[in-house]
Amino acid sequence: MSTSPTEQLLSQLHGISWTLLIPLLARAYAKTYLPQHTFHDDLALDVAQTLKLSPADISSDTFPIRLCIARSILIDRRLRLLLQEHPKRDVFVLACGLDTLPFRHKETSFICADLPHVIEQRRQCLPSSPQHTLCALSIPEELHQIRPYIHPQQPPIVLIEGLLPYFPEEKVMQTLRTLCELFPKGTDLLIDTYHPALLTFANMSATFRRRQTLFQYGLHQPADITKKLPSLQHLESFDIIELLPWYMKKRCVFPAWFARGRPLATLSHFYIV
Repeated sequence: MSTSPTEQLLSQLHGISWTLLIPLLARAYAKTYLPQHTFHDDLALDVAQTLKLSPADISSDTFPIRLCIARSILIDRRLRLLLQEHPKRDVFVLACGLDTLPFRHKETSFICADLPHVIEQRRQCLPSSPQHTLCALSIPEELHQIRPYIHPQQPPIVLIEGLLPYFPEEKVMQTLRTLCELFPKGTDLLIDTYHPALLTFANMSATFRRRQTLFQYGLHQPADITKKLPSLQHLESFDIIELLPWYMKKRCVFPAWFARGRPLATLSHFYIV
């Protein structure tokens, strides 16, 4: 009996890797789940439809989908601004999954890195492009493999989305420390950060517990990272949840109370000094 494309894909994604489906579906169905914004990704929708994959295949909980849509909107905005200032910069996307971001910025060179089986899925699901370089590696243990693609005289932009919260703190610090060693001064680093209160409530969700994938690393304030990594300068953080209409924020009531006014989810911009 043959298996469907969805079954084949799900059978190959284990641990943190399965979570790459959440942002893919978020981008694919942004018009449905966050119609207040104009964001839409035709390629993500094509991939989801080819795989016969819908948000219902992942979870009945729509909050992570909406949060990922808002995060994608902020990433696009910030990346566009940075590239307007210096259009020739390369962009490194670490833990790229099936991210269609490179196809929304077609004039930019992207270096996309992830685990070998994820890179293989990316080759199967997404079109190739001379502007895109794929690197199969484990983060942070094999990050040195991207060194040949780094131009010391041209500081790039580095994006890590949807990965660090799943790591224990020591692995997060190892990842960021390695990036500071690899990349030249002047490199911009964009990462998503989450308050521990939001992650605690998220870990109660059946979606993540069922797949034994739990969040481990949260920050009360994104700038706290720089206390342990003086090579990083915190420039600005953007509240992801602000992009959601009020009636989609009900999930955040209790975490917000525990956070005492601090943002629950941010896209944070750091700079290597």
